Amino acid sequence: MIKKILFLLFSLGFTALPAWAVDTTGLDNMNPTFSDIYSLSDEILNKIPYFLGGLAFLAILYSGAIYITSFGDPARMESAKKNLTWTVTGILAVMSVYGIMSVIMWIANTARLS
Repeated sequence: MIKKILFLLFSLGFTALPAWAVDTTGLDNMNPTFSDIYSLSDEILNKIPYFLGGLAFLAILYSGAIYITSFGDPARMESAKKNLTWTVTGILAVMSVYGIMSVIMWIANTARLS
């Protein structure tokens, strides 16, 4: 089990890396300085979905692999279905939290600029 967790964490770094490499918003400012908490939290908030999306992708692959290799074993098939259900629930939770945080950040930015 430890080997599986380490493999997933190691793979996750390589999965999320291309998503961060595509981020071209900061090309004009290669050494950003975080002058306030808003810009720091905005940078962090924009990176989290890539990281968690890569983790969710790996969890879906893992659930599929368990299901395929179950060979009709009801216990393993049920385990794979539970894993997939919790993965989808986690994706929906992350999307909800991201949406709520985006609204909060938008309100904070509007208040900061006015």
